[in-house]
Formats: sequence, structure tokens, C-alpha cells
Amino acid sequence: MKPRILAIEDAPDIQLLIRGALGASYDVVISETIEQARGALANNPFDLILLDLGLPDGDGMRFFAELKATGKLANLPVFIVTGSNSIQEKTIGFQLGIEDYIVKPFDPLEMKLRVEARIKKGIDNAQSANSISIGNLNIDLASHHIRIQLENETRTVELSSKEFGILTFLARVPNKIKSREQIIEAVWGNGIHLSDRTIDSHVSRLRKKLLGTNVRLEAVTQVGYRIALS
Repeated sequence: MKPRILAIEDAPDIQLLIRGALGASYDVVISETIEQARGALANNPFDLILLDLGLPDGDGMRFFAELKATGKLANLPVFIVTGSNSIQEKTIGFQLGIEDYIVKPFDPLEMKLRVEARIKKGIDNAQSANSISIGNLNIDLASHHIRIQLENETRTVELSSKEFGILTFLARVPNKIKSREQIIEAVWGNGIHLSDRTIDSHVSRLRKKLLGTNVRLEAVTQVGYRIALS
């Protein structure tokens, strides 16, 4: 499915430019008024908004500030598309959280490249939030898949839920020592009492499953464990 872009723009010639620049790669939805934009945002998810400032039923910057204040934008990037090149206006916009400014008249290719860069950044950020990579080891947090990238192949490793929890907990902060108590609290939960031997056994099995990676689980005497590159 194509990424979806909401263009809040009332000028027909600018609408045509936007569709021409982005229509082949994105699902472009046009709203000519703030009221139409409210309806579009209420009923559809979007990946980016292109927002004109001078709209028939209100000021685009005020509309942006309203959406921002109510939390309806979340991480949704907003580009201002305006005929004004005012430094003061840009300063206010960036302070409010506007992602970028595109000044009319604009080059369609430039708009496409700016939008592509921001959409890619959003995809990369989402992927980073759902996975942890250290060395040649990738941990998929959504599927609980562990992948080891070898020279000629990618190997998948099966872990128990506790092994996965230990690995993830340590991999979030490479090279930092975590005590056995911290590991127990993160993986088993508060108020759970386990012997050091139980933790050591889980780590020992985990080490064996991670053979072939360039990461190692290090025991720090009388303290705990850390994960580091070999």
C-alpha cells in the first residue's frame, strides 16, 4: 500500500503540481478547507501532511497549533506549503514543530525529494523501534525472531521467552553491566526470587544458541552480565 499524504490546499494549480509531483508514488488526498481536513484526519491514517497557510476557512498555522495541542498529530510530519518566505513565520512554525517549509512557486522534483526523504526517515525510525541490531545479530521485537547474518546466509535462532527477554534487556544497552537482580526484575517481574544459578543457566543456554555471532555475553564476577562485540 502506498504511503498516504494529506494536502490541505485550496488553489487548483498547486493541487495539480502536488498531484503531479507525488501522485505516482503516494496516495494523495486533497482537502480544500480546514473543515475538510478535519474530516479526512478523523477517518484516515496519513504519513505526512502538506499544509497551506491561507485557507478559505482559517489560518493553517493556527490549525496546526490546534492539532498539535490536542495530540492528534502524534508523530505525523507536517510540511508548510506557502507563498510567504517570512523568516518570522518560519521561526514560529519550527518552534511549534513544523517539519519543513516549501515556498511557492516550488519545483515539483524538489518537493518529491523532500517528501521521499521524510517518508523514508519515518519508515527507518519505525523499523529501528521494532528491532535491535548489534554486530551481526538482529533482534526483531515484534516477531521475537533472532537472526544471525553470516557470510553467505542468514540463520534464524529459536529462543525461549526468558532467553529472548534476557538478550533483549542486555542488547538495549550494549557494554553496560546489568546485575542479576535487574535481569530478574526486567524478565521475570517484580517480587520474583530466583537463585543466581537459574540466571546463569539461562545465560549459558543463550550463549550456545548465539555461537556464530560476533557478540558475546560476558559474566562480570559478583556483579552480573553485559553484552558486547567480540
